[in-house]
Amino acid sequence: MNNERFVDADEALRGLRALVLTSSGLRETKAYVNEPLKAAKARWDWHVDVVCKRPDLKGYQELAAPAGSLYPEPSSLEEVAPWESDQELAATITPKFKRPNA
Repeated sequence: MNNERFVDADEALRGLRALVLTSSGLRETKAYVNEPLKAAKARWDWHVDVVCKRPDLKGYQELAAPAGSLYPEPSSLEEVAPWESDQELAATITPKFKRPNA
């Protein structure tokens, strides 16, 4: 097969980080967002961070725990959320976008 390199799917999926951006409420997204991501966390040790509406933060705690983070979405995309201007926090978030061992 032309020296193509095949990798084990389980190995390729292990330890990934996922950023979940929700646009609707928890009730609407729970079945098709939370459950598959919880399964991925259990099977492949994924780290999940969630950006959601402020009232939904508690509902996504289990999905983000133990290594992920929760962030409230700004009330308007034109407004700057406090965490967006926090350089110290930005320094902790940026590495989460990089694949471990990459």
